[in-house]
Amino acid sequence: MDPAGHRSLGALVRRHRTALGLTQEELAEAAGISARSLSDMERGITRTARRHTTAALADALRLSGEARRAFEDTARGRPAAAPAVPDAGALVGRDADLAAALGLLRTGGARLLTITGAGGVGKTSLATALVAAAGGDFADGAAFVPLADVRDPALVLPAVVEALGLRTGGPPADALAAHLADRDLLLVLDNMEQLTDAAPAVAELVARCPALRTVVTSRVALRVTPERELPLGPLALPVGSEPSPAAALFLERCAVVRPGGGPGPRTGRRSRRSAAASTGCRSRSSSPRPGCACSRPRSCSPGSPAGSPC
Repeated sequence: MDPAGHRSLGALVRRHRTALGLTQEELAEAAGISARSLSDMERGITRTARRHTTAALADALRLSGEARRAFEDTARGRPAAAPAVPDAGALVGRDADLAAALGLLRTGGARLLTITGAGGVGKTSLATALVAAAGGDFADGAAFVPLADVRDPALVLPAVVEALGLRTGGPPADALAAHLADRDLLLVLDNMEQLTDAAPAVAELVARCPALRTVVTSRVALRVTPERELPLGPLALPVGSEPSPAAALFLERCAVVRPGGGPGPRTGRRSRRSAAASTGCRSRSSSPRPGCACSRPRSCSPGSPAGSPC
C-alpha cells in the first residue's frame, strides 16, 4: 500500500491550484518550477517533492496553518498517524450484518453509515470487525475514535483531531477538512448516542472530504444527510437446548472473564453450558435480552431468573 503522499499529492496540488483559479503554467512560474514538472506531479508520475519544492509550492498556493502542514506531509510522503483500532475478536451471529455494511462501504452506497441498536447488542463489535475486514480497502487505513467518555457535543471534532494527532490552533472542523480532504480513510466514531447534537458537524465533515468514509455507532440514528442506517436487532432466539448466536456470544464473553471456563465454576461440558446460556438469554417475552450476550458475565449467570437485569 502506498503512503498517503504517494497516492494524493497530484490531487491535492490540483485542488488548491483550481481553488485559486491558476493554470499549471501560472502556478509553475510562481513556484519557480517547470510546467512539465508540475504536470507530472498532477498526473501522479512524480509522487513526492523535495523540501524546497514543497515549500515553494505551499507559498505559491498561499497555504498556512493545518492546510500547509497537511500539504507538506503529503508532499514529503509522510502518512498520517492513526489511532489504534481495538481488537475485533470473534464476531458471533453478525455475518449478514457485516456483509451488508461491507457492501454499503465498498459500493459507495454509504459515505456516512450509522450502526444503531440497543445497548449491548454488538454495535462496537461489528464496527471493529468492519475495520478489520475493510480497513485494507482504504489507502490511508482506518481511524477509530472512542466517544463513550465524551459528554459535550462540541468536543466530538476536537476528539477526532486529538485521535489523529493533528496540530491545530484554529477551528477543528477546518483542521480536519484540510487534513482529510484527499485522504482515503475509514473513520469510526464509536458510541455517539449522547452526542447527536454534533451530527451536523459530522455530516459537514463528510461533505467536505470526498474520499472519507465514516462509520458511527449509536443507539439512535443521526438523522442527517447523507446518513445510511444499519439497525441491529437481537441475536437469534434460542430454540430449546440448541446452540444459538446469543448463547455462543455469552459463552465467549464469559471465557474472557474466566479463561478456560464457562459462566460459573463446574458447569459441565460445553453442551450443557450452551443449553444453560440459551435459557439465560431468554426473557419472559420469549425474545433474547439485548444485553444478555452479556457485558457483565460475572453478574448474569445462565441460571438468572428470566427478565432479570443484565
